[in-house]
Amino acid sequence: MKPYEYTLTIKNKSINEIRDKANNKVRYFDPVLTAKKKTSKIYVLKIKKDVLYIGQTIQSMRTRLTQGLHAKGKNGYHGYKWKNNEDVKLYVFCFQKMETKKLESIEAELVFLVRNNTGKWALAQNEIHFNNNFEEAKKIAFKIYNQILTVNQVI
Repeated sequence: MKPYEYTLTIKNKSINEIRDKANNKVRYFDPVLTAKKKTSKIYVLKIKKDVLYIGQTIQSMRTRLTQGLHAKGKNGYHGYKWKNNEDVKLYVFCFQKMETKKLESIEAELVFLVRNNTGKWALAQNEIHFNNNFEEAKKIAFKIYNQILTVNQVI
């Protein structure tokens, strides 16, 4: 399970530039992340060594990020708290047709691992949904944590 990795440059609450793992400027995310078939995804945003946000979605990553960046409070949703940061690192893990409850479990376990291992919650995390009915979530979250959150990477 390897993540798709990108560096995003945010300007005026929009994605201004996308760079891939090799730091090449790209126009689009990998097709797996934007395919019309619903791929289950866990995504993590970091700035320097700090975790900003951990989320889950079945939407296209472009759609999900755009919604969170452009939200203005309609129906009480104000969007991502991290949307005023200029450069963020994005990691995306894909899963084959995973139920929402299971995906939420992985997200919650990963958020909890960050809290336990760093002493602080993800800086812009709004909420998490714990679910004790998917034991595998802890193992998957641990694998994700060890791949990207123990790396002292600075953008």
